[in-house]
Amino acid sequence: MTLEKRLGDQMSGLRRSVMEYHSSAIGHGVLLTEFEERLRRLERHVGLLPEGH
Repeated sequence: MTLEKRLGDQMSGLRRSVMEYHSSAIGHGVLLTEFEERLRRLERHVGLLPEGH
């Protein structure tokens, strides 16, 4: 498995875990916009997301 694939899988798992925690701690339907933006910047930086995403 390539490094990018493993990293992408780990990032997806991290995002899912954080969103599940946040939903249970704060309430359903609330997005972690700051976390999401930071995670997307990191994903773009390592080449897991296209620039416009």
